[in-house]
Amino acid sequence: MVSGEMGILLMFARELREIVESFEEEAEILANKEIVSEIRESEEAYKRGEMREFLSIEELEKEIGL
Repeated sequence: MVSGEMGILLMFARELREIVESFEEEAEILANKEIVSEIRESEEAYKRGEMREFLSIEELEKEIGL
């Protein structure tokens, strides 16, 4: 195999691994009923306009007590 073809295969393998890892992470989240419930509640709060915008991570951390 020519080195160019090998590079393309290597790039494809890396991208495929990233896709599989991403899918696994999503499957873990979707399998966790508590997380799915929290996501649903968050979406409903957003639709009702109950979202708060934070200007920085520090402001968010202060709000949630970290």
